[in-house]
Amino acid sequence: MVRNTIGLRLATLGPLENADYIGLDLTLAIHDAVIPSLNHDPHPSPLLRELVAAGQLGARTGHGFLDWPAGAREATTARLAQHIAAQLQANEKGRGT
Repeated sequence: MVRNTIGLRLATLGPLENADYIGLDLTLAIHDAVIPSLNHDPHPSPLLRELVAAGQLGARTGHGFLDWPAGAREATTARLAQHIAAQLQANEKGRGT
């Protein structure tokens, strides 16, 4: 399941770029929900909380872990779509369909 969802994105974006891309507010909400089950420290990164509190939500606002100049999000979307399409096509070929 993970291989055909976030796994496809992480091969292209990496974890910090992916966090910025989907929005740090969404990343924080995911961390709040998931980290207590996966980690002994039940709290998301303090840096993530600071960025969200400062309104630096990632690609949507132009700043997050990375800086997102005009056009960068669209370029990332195109790169991501191309990578995912290629991976899904390879998966289909591997199944003989």
